[in-house]
Amino acid sequence: MSVKALAFSPDSSTLASVSHRSLRLWDIHTSTLRATLIDQEDSGQADMLALAFSPNGKKLASVGQGKVHLWDAETHSLLSELVRRGPQITTLAFSPDSTILLIGCGGDGTIEMWDTGTYTLTSTVKLHTARIEALKFSPDGRTLASGSRDGTILLWHWASLAAK
Repeated sequence: MSVKALAFSPDSSTLASVSHRSLRLWDIHTSTLRATLIDQEDSGQADMLALAFSPNGKKLASVGQGKVHLWDAETHSLLSELVRRGPQITTLAFSPDSTILLIGCGGDGTIEMWDTGTYTLTSTVKLHTARIEALKFSPDGRTLASGSRDGTILLWHWASLAAK
């Protein structure tokens, strides 16, 4: 069982791990398992691929089995399964204010922007000419970096991009 992705909560008290077909939350201070959100190791489902905590620490997003799940980071309950019709999801990131979830998807270099309060798709923006593999915000939240299979890393002014 290989580890596919890791994410620390903003307060550094919890580590989320994705291993093959499971999603677990670990207590950093005691090194103990806090919760298992998904455990389908023997289900034959597709691998879990990515995860991210919202900057405010209230939500956790996970990608697996071709779906995006939004979890309450405190109660560990499922808040929403985003209903998508797009291609494979490759990466995700929350906006600095935690109100938008960006999803890198498909081979055409697009991202989807989802409202994390209403769980609705607000826009789709083409950033690259090939599949987006990475999304990361700068510490000050003003710049979004995107990396793609087209071999480029592009920097975006977040306020301008969010307005699209």
